Amino acid sequence: MKKLFYPRRVAVVGASRHPGKVGHGILKNLVRDFEGDVVPINPKADEILGLKCYPSLSDAPDPVDLAVVAVPAPIVPSIVEEAGEKGVPYCIVISAGFSEAGNEDLEKELVETARKHGVRIVGPNCLGVINTENGLNASFAAESPPGDGIAFITQSGALATSVIDWFSSGDVGTVGVGFSKFVSIGNAADLDFPDFLDYLAGDDKTDVVVLYVEGVKDGEAFLESLERCTDEKPVIVLKGGRTEAGAEAVGTHTGSMAGSGPVYEGLIRQYGGITVEGFEEAFDAAKLMSKSEPPRSNRVLVVTNAGGGGILAADALYSHGFELPEPEGDPSVLPPEASTKNPVDVLGDADAERYRIALEEFADPDLYGAVMVILTPQSMTEPVKTAKIVLEFAEDFPGPVLGVWMGRHSVELGIRTLEDGGVPTFPSPERAARALAHAWDYARRKGDVLGETPDGGGARDQG
Repeated sequence: MKKLFYPRRVAVVGASRHPGKVGHGILKNLVRDFEGDVVPINPKADEILGLKCYPSLSDAPDPVDLAVVAVPAPIVPSIVEEAGEKGVPYCIVISAGFSEAGNEDLEKELVETARKHGVRIVGPNCLGVINTENGLNASFAAESPPGDGIAFITQSGALATSVIDWFSSGDVGTVGVGFSKFVSIGNAADLDFPDFLDYLAGDDKTDVVVLYVEGVKDGEAFLESLERCTDEKPVIVLKGGRTEAGAEAVGTHTGSMAGSGPVYEGLIRQYGGITVEGFEEAFDAAKLMSKSEPPRSNRVLVVTNAGGGGILAADALYSHGFELPEPEGDPSVLPPEASTKNPVDVLGDADAERYRIALEEFADPDLYGAVMVILTPQSMTEPVKTAKIVLEFAEDFPGPVLGVWMGRHSVELGIRTLEDGGVPTFPSPERAARALAHAWDYARRKGDVLGETPDGGGARDQG
């Protein structure tokens, strides 16, 4: 799939001069960011967005590694045939009007034409493909997502645009999530989840894969590719329609996996996947696992300047199967009123230096597999200075360090400082604990752990 994600030249078939048209949006995205050559195809235009326009794909200069097709559905097979004759290996078919509209025969013709000419198809009826590394935005999304280590493969183009808009906003509530690859597979008439999972398993730019799945055509192929990919990196699966009344839960390894419920989720987990219930949960877990080493045990230290925040953290962590053993450091390093149990409560008047003292004294890497640092904004709180202290600590701590800067305006710069330095942040202890539970569950199943509590306790099954 290298030429799909790293093409030298991209042709946009159906490129348009008119803003608001899909073919214009795709071309505009490519002109703005793509490092390679872009060729617009439109028989009625000489130039679009400053680029020479060609009347047909056959007339475009060679080589064309990728064609993005945004023309009426009935003529798409002929475009794919032309692509095959020209030696174009990949086509992204944006056009709708195939099986999703009841035109199964047209989709069958598309696939047969592609196979006859050795062309692989993404789509039809899809948003497109994005690779943030080389600026390839072969989609009609309004924005390009920020770059980082998460790959997102989705069956829903509309949800894809929402995710891009969400994480491109720059809002403090969405910082820290960035993408390596972004694929909308649409009807998945040809290339499907297994193909992308196999590619992403070996993609060194991708740390975590997130899937939005509504149904799988070949359950056996999906599960086998899922297992291969999860041997290399975490795969988080969000199933649409997971509680739909009357949905068939398919418990075999073949056929359609369009069902929902515990059998489906059990199969995903059996083959190494991580199941979640919503986008917030999916990307919280993905952010943590893309930024942090896996937890080596289920023992967590909580350091907080708010008793209530510490209580919420303890409840959430315990409910996910974590242990909070008391630290072994010297209590006298903190004021007498502070609690040096676990959570360690450094009190509401804590400055950044007191956080530093607590972390240095109590966060023993031989005792704890992860550390959660909670900060609430009070008049003497130092959100940015404390964030810098946490970053320094996280450099040497061998497991996840989670920042929970509770609030918004007063703590925004602290949140951005943490995220820019590679420490994942969460708006609440509950969300941090849930993300950590997924990371621990994956690490435990992979065997990347030092050990658990004597009773073998671990994070309880998620999703």
